[in-house]
Amino acid sequence: MKFYAQLNENKICIGISQLSGEVIQDDMIEISSVDSGYMWKKHENGVWSEGTFEPQSTAPISEFEELKVKNTALQTDLLNTKLAMAELVEQQQTDKLDNQLALAEVIESIMGGGTVA
Repeated sequence: MKFYAQLNENKICIGISQLSGEVIQDDMIEISSVDSGYMWKKHENGVWSEGTFEPQSTAPISEFEELKVKNTALQTDLLNTKLAMAELVEQQQTDKLDNQLALAEVIESIMGGGTVA
């Protein structure tokens, strides 16, 4: 078995491979074992860099900011909807109690005021 660090166009290790045979390619550097310590390191002139060159997001910042604003707006809309529903439920309960009170007054007047002679 042979172990290789696979390099990208900037000579940075983007993967480690274990292969059954020898590979002779500029972007495949033979290493002694499967070792993730090679990941994101640069290989130049036969030497590995000390530091790493980890990839950065390729999504445009403006797109991220736009999604963040939309997310905030959706959260605000959801909160407003929940508050409106809570107010409607509260009003419904108040209306129900008012109706029950009015019904009790009607029944009381029909029954003669609720006084016993």
